[in-house]
Amino acid sequence: MRPSAIAKADLPGAALTQKLSVALAVLLIVDTDWACCSRFKTHREIFSSAGHAETGEPAWPIELALITLAVATVFVALVSEIFVESVQKAAETLGMSQAFVGCGFFPRRARTGLT
Repeated sequence: MRPSAIAKADLPGAALTQKLSVALAVLLIVDTDWACCSRFKTHREIFSSAGHAETGEPAWPIELALITLAVATVFVALVSEIFVESVQKAAETLGMSQAFVGCGFFPRRARTGLT
């Protein structure tokens, strides 16, 4: 089904788009959860407990770990904002519908991080 067909068939008040958005969101959540759980089972050595960690390096102090996490979060938010704005401009330029960008483009980009 083409996203442009969905946009044309949409009812006033966007009832169809809303139902499709909820269904796709649930589907993506289930798919992501399944992918994460399967990775935990197939890559046990990567996700093993801290008791199996290398003993050569001392643990970070909690303050340093929290500051590093906060800084990384800010950078991820900035990069995400730049990415979203870039995709919006490109979608407008190329004539992509919002449905295609939301249902086709972004989920594929998010999914590549799990594969």
